[in-house]
Amino acid sequence: MEWYINQDALRRMLDSPDLDVADFAFIADKKEEIPAKQRVQAEQIVNTQLFQHWIVSPSSSKLLVQWDFRPPKTIAGVSPLTVFCTIMAQALRANERFVSALWFCGRHIDSTEAGTYIGARAMLISLIDQLLRQYTFDTRSLHRDVDFAGLQGGRLGELAKLLGWLVRRLPETITFFCIIDGIVLFEREEFEADALDVFSALLRLAGDRSISATVKVLFTSTPGTDVIRAVFEKEELILDVDGLPRLGWAPNEERMARELAGGLSESTLELEP
Repeated sequence: MEWYINQDALRRMLDSPDLDVADFAFIADKKEEIPAKQRVQAEQIVNTQLFQHWIVSPSSSKLLVQWDFRPPKTIAGVSPLTVFCTIMAQALRANERFVSALWFCGRHIDSTEAGTYIGARAMLISLIDQLLRQYTFDTRSLHRDVDFAGLQGGRLGELAKLLGWLVRRLPETITFFCIIDGIVLFEREEFEADALDVFSALLRLAGDRSISATVKVLFTSTPGTDVIRAVFEKEELILDVDGLPRLGWAPNEERMARELAGGLSESTLELEP
């Protein structure tokens, strides 16, 4: 008889304490300290052609959003782009056709604040955990493809293999959004080697046409990246927030959420068989 590990046991093995939930709460607490004008400017992302094409396109795609020339204020790893990502996450998780996984690098660079949950390994574990919480997988064949001892040991290669295994088992009716905020912080020397491996693995998923589900990868960075940007420059897939309008009105998360919902609805229509 063959044996298998169910999702609850797999989550216990990974030992990820819902890091995204804690990060959302922290960001919600800090966002009012971000200048209103900068939050409004970040909200304009949803109206750009690059972003709309990324979110509406029926095929898998990637996009880098950065704030490079005159970087905005950042509070404890929280930038206007971080706030933008949380609003987007709320819109995504209100629709059952979307599965999303988010990671905020700025919340996971200091061991005195984040404990052991720093760097690329923690990022991978959290992304996997979020997938397992949002979708029910048939894990009966998992032991044939993934080494459980490697998972328990936190081996980066096995974790990346598990993430890919899960994404490949999402049906074509699902769009998987993977959003990583503050990637320049993981280009620091102590994180760079492992983080670039993980970033590359995520981008490969977005470029793999053999995957049934649609995979959307969004990277954001304040300031701009030094290394990973090269992948996006070739295809002109970099959106620079510094060039967006500086409007005088107040931040309005409800308005932005409605605009996002409109784009996501159009995306859903595009994906209908």
